[in-house]
Amino acid sequence: MPPLDQAEEDALSTRVLQELSETPYACSSLTQLTGGTANFVYRGTLAQPLPTLNGSTAKSIIVKHSTDFAATNRDFPLDVTRCVTMTLTPFPLHSTTQCIAQFSSFRARLGVLILSCSLADI
Repeated sequence: MPPLDQAEEDALSTRVLQELSETPYACSSLTQLTGGTANFVYRGTLAQPLPTLNGSTAKSIIVKHSTDFAATNRDFPLDVTRCVTMTLTPFPLHSTTQCIAQFSSFRARLGVLILSCSLADI
């Protein structure tokens, strides 16, 4: 079966915005990012900038939303708890730096993981 239609994707992003609205990660908007097959991934514009691990200020975050199906095929079932594994190790960007994932929590009710990345030398 095909991925979600535009109305379904809009409803999904609205639910994610509502879930974040009472947290430090409240966003004024979400922009869906391309690529990937398993999750719905957005860049969220923060309502209020947040400090990062490296001392700078983040104006946006990456929001990874997991569902019980693949983002590209709603007939392909997936376990929503797989999202937690992203919090276990830094995500390497290239050989000399890495992105340190700082997250609020895995919000199991909606399957949302917040990633705020700051670069650090290895």
